[in-house]
Amino acid sequence: MLNAVSGIRAGIRSLPISLSKTSSSLCQGRGVTRVRAPLLLPDLRFKSESAERIKPFDLALSAVADARKQIIASSNLHQISTLEAPAESEKLKLPDIKDNFGRYLEFEEWQLFRKREIFVSKYVAWLRDHFQCDQYQIPASARLRKIFMTEQLNKLCPYGNCSALAETSFLTLYRNGQFPLELIHQFSSSKDKSYSHAYVVMNREKGSSLKAQEEWGEDCLLVDAWVPAVFYADQYPAMKEWLPTAFSQDDVYSVIRLESRLENAERPAVEFKTGKELEEEPSSSE
Repeated sequence: MLNAVSGIRAGIRSLPISLSKTSSSLCQGRGVTRVRAPLLLPDLRFKSESAERIKPFDLALSAVADARKQIIASSNLHQISTLEAPAESEKLKLPDIKDNFGRYLEFEEWQLFRKREIFVSKYVAWLRDHFQCDQYQIPASARLRKIFMTEQLNKLCPYGNCSALAETSFLTLYRNGQFPLELIHQFSSSKDKSYSHAYVVMNREKGSSLKAQEEWGEDCLLVDAWVPAVFYADQYPAMKEWLPTAFSQDDVYSVIRLESRLENAERPAVEFKTGKELEEEPSSSE
């Protein structure tokens, strides 16, 4: 893993280049042997060789690699609305629905993904009702237990989107003691379409505006396992220009921000034993 991460970092240092991507052998299993390294964008620079900057950057790259090893993701899983596969095909290849390895998802996989998404939505709704608050005001301890639950969901259902990837990356960095650590949700609209995105932020200056990345601090890193990319906050404008649907911000929220570990919340909110439990109502485990 360290050799693969070093290779990614070396590629980032080699800029400037035109828009391109590299590949590194970061994971095995599920019939897949390669995962894309972070996409390399024009004018993004590796800013320093100091150990203080290299360590969090490398840990962030490792978190991205680990998340993409656990989760088969897609940018357009939600585009399929049918709930039943056509009768002529038990193994329907869904058109234009590809995972992060470029493989077409099969219908059974998409169904499992939908079960996961519905369960998570119901659980967040239960948290809102339980704490009588907006979903972005849910206490950090409850949020952290929900993130630990994501790790269990990955084992039952290795299909997800940017939120699942972000929570998995968050947990890896949490265990590595990378604080302050934050999970961000943001929303935007363009041409009558709505977009949402989730990613992790490391070392954002406390009290800085969520919409002003220039205030986040020179050591602030954005960790996005969906793109995938790891970059400094002052490189946000370049990312926004390249991927406006992901990085435009009409509304932005801090889902959870931790300055240190919450040891009393380091356990999953729901203990899963079988995938069938995804069809059940979330239990009141808080």
